[in-house]
Amino acid sequence: MKRQLFALMILVGISPDTMALMSENLTVSLGDITLKPRTQKNTDALAVTRIDLPPVCEEVCQEGGTITLYDGSLLPLRNETTRYTTLMKGVEVSLSLSSADADTLQKGRGGAVDITVRQAEKPYPSGAFTLPLMTYTGSSREQNSTREVSVNLEGKVNSGSCTITSGKDLQFIFSATPTEFRQIEHSRNRSQLGVQNMAFDCVNVSGISLRFSSPDMKQGLPGVLFDNNTGVGLILGYEGGGRKGDIHWDNSEIQLPVNNDALSLAIGLYTRGGDVSPGAFSFTGVYHAEYN
Repeated sequence: MKRQLFALMILVGISPDTMALMSENLTVSLGDITLKPRTQKNTDALAVTRIDLPPVCEEVCQEGGTITLYDGSLLPLRNETTRYTTLMKGVEVSLSLSSADADTLQKGRGGAVDITVRQAEKPYPSGAFTLPLMTYTGSSREQNSTREVSVNLEGKVNSGSCTITSGKDLQFIFSATPTEFRQIEHSRNRSQLGVQNMAFDCVNVSGISLRFSSPDMKQGLPGVLFDNNTGVGLILGYEGGGRKGDIHWDNSEIQLPVNNDALSLAIGLYTRGGDVSPGAFSFTGVYHAEYN
């Protein structure tokens, strides 16, 4: 009798109990942010907002909810403030939790996180930005799933701003005795009658453009201060930023460089030899500053 041997192979596959991953992305808009010059206190917030994180566990989290910052560190889920520097240099972010929100976040039920943005050290950023902030994660045993909520920050930094720390309103008052006036009247040289300072404190600015205008300007002589009633003529001059010259009141542009976030100008009142007449005199003008 011929016998045949049959081999029977039984393969048993065991599927691992894998958890489904559900992801959600949230974006927090900070709007337009204006940086402050270096002389001002940078402790004041540039932007403040709040984000409400949704639940990451339907019932009970397997190991509790966690918040991971973009650099991999864990945000302590307790009533305190955590500060850190973002990927964008010059900006510091603070995350704050209340006791109630810290408790619900830890249980995976979601909660609010307060976000505060402050100005840090240089280099300062500029333009629009989108930055990763944190990820809120929780695993549900009952639902056999892991849910994570990623949060990004977006906004726009408005660079190129200055504060006029002195000389925002310039006023020259000059009087002369008859003897002093005769000396001025007969002098053919330029004489300084007074000087005031104009100072700018800036951030992210490489240059300032100044334009001066006045309804009292006389056509053909834009640099001379004329009073429409008396016809007296004087001159305002500027010196600073390595440059100097006369101020023209026909809206001509004066370009001045900004070094080390500051610019200081000396604005002097000068005679225009032979053109000064006695009597009351007034001249009013305005200046416009643009930063670039």
